[in-house]
Amino acid sequence: MDDKPENIPLWFKGEDNTVSLYSSVRISRNFKGLSFPSSPGYGSFREIEKKTDNMLSQHIRTGRITKISLSSVSQEQLIIYKKLRLLPEKRNAVLNKFALYNDILTGAWLLTNYNDHLTFFNHSQGTKIRKAYDDCTNFIELFDESIFSRDDTGNFHTSEIGYFGSGLKCFSVLTLPALAVTEEVRSITSQIQYNGYSVRNFFGRYPECFLIISNRDSYSKSAGKILSDFIRILNEIKKKMREIEDGKDGMLEEITGKCIKIINFE
Repeated sequence: MDDKPENIPLWFKGEDNTVSLYSSVRISRNFKGLSFPSSPGYGSFREIEKKTDNMLSQHIRTGRITKISLSSVSQEQLIIYKKLRLLPEKRNAVLNKFALYNDILTGAWLLTNYNDHLTFFNHSQGTKIRKAYDDCTNFIELFDESIFSRDDTGNFHTSEIGYFGSGLKCFSVLTLPALAVTEEVRSITSQIQYNGYSVRNFFGRYPECFLIISNRDSYSKSAGKILSDFIRILNEIKKKMREIEDGKDGMLEEITGKCIKIINFE
């Protein structure tokens, strides 16, 4: 990894990263009357981009919103966007149908025509996921929410069943090398899964060292409840980490060395 300060994303620069490398929020929305981008034969890419441009036109003019047309971005820059977790791992022919918008005021991002018409997302330092959530919701407020597709009870229609309802998913990349040192990973991850969260590897080569946790559904709880429960889980893990650190001298140095080795290799 190139560790020059200017090449390190903002969300990696936090001091609160002994529990989580970084945390993210993703919120899905779709316009009424149009099929999902993931639907067979979907061809409304330019229509969605034009609707989005119209909604954001005032903010694009004032400079609050920056639009990035991916069809005109160099291959090198596309690779950088992927490494920064701003774009999915897709072929150029697919990415060219997307548009990327950045809210300069909050730092949040919007990707059009991915699985849904609009995918709002942002990353935050360590466990500070509430900031990522607030940034995304502030971006969404630039739109007239009456144009979004919902059912009769107010649940947002989404292309993936896991996003139906509030459209919200919370993610955190846990720095579990800290727990692997004490061989308590399995116990912690099983408790996380028991509490209704999915767990998967971030790096394939080092299982159980960096794990992504996320809420399994966006329907059974309100967005506020999903967020508060997610923060509670992160706080419980943080509490466990403090107990481990207090019980073993040199723990932080050992963790730091292990994390750097893994990140540099990947």
